[in-house]
Amino acid sequence: MALLTIQWVLDITPPPEKFDYKVLTLRLIPILTAAVHTSSVTYLNAMYDLALHPQYHDELRQEIKEVFASEDGQWKKQGLTKLMKLDSFIKESARFHPFQAGTMDRIAMRDYTLSDGTFVPKGTYILTPSSAANLDPDVWGPTAREFDPWRFQKMRLVPGQETLHSLVQMTPKFTYFGHGKHACPGRFFAVNAIKVLLVYTLINYDIKFAPGTPEPQMMWFSGKTMPDMGAKALMKIREGVQVPWNDVSKALD
Repeated sequence: MALLTIQWVLDITPPPEKFDYKVLTLRLIPILTAAVHTSSVTYLNAMYDLALHPQYHDELRQEIKEVFASEDGQWKKQGLTKLMKLDSFIKESARFHPFQAGTMDRIAMRDYTLSDGTFVPKGTYILTPSSAANLDPDVWGPTAREFDPWRFQKMRLVPGQETLHSLVQMTPKFTYFGHGKHACPGRFFAVNAIKVLLVYTLINYDIKFAPGTPEPQMMWFSGKTMPDMGAKALMKIREGVQVPWNDVSKALD
């Protein structure tokens, strides 16, 4: 991800600045700050949920095997889009673990009256209460506070709804990556990267929490969140799987 981002920055940088490392660094810092932590937080929360719910691992692995078997065993981008259950699992994890209390922060540039009659004066700072809405039965129904890994996969099985409930699809009900024309443009790349990491993890490892381990709790600060940095999960290489550690060590030499 980082290498591709660097290349994109190089491609759009005017020639005189292309060889100025200070300019390139300043261009990259805000991009990496915005991109890296959001992807890593989403991945870590999904890992915690995998450890909390090992009963879903086999079903996820079966989907992975079937999808990539249909792709002639090749890891293709199109194959990642077909992982509907994995996509649903990540999205349900994200629903339970918002980045912040509210999203889509805006300042009213002029007086405005909403369709329900609410008057918003110029200069008003507003945002949507996404965190509260994520667990609201009025939004998600009576199972709003239950972790249902296939919630969004089942929605996508309805004819005509195949793409409307994927993780990258923004709706007024789910604003994890924002909404409208200002929605995060990098969400497609980020979601694919997260899927690759989780596919690799599921295929090669078993993961769970030790008996009696308390459920990880998000840390809140100034309306923002972070995953529980003190949580510890157990991981082991699955029986019959050989992770190519030698190849990894050679690449690092």
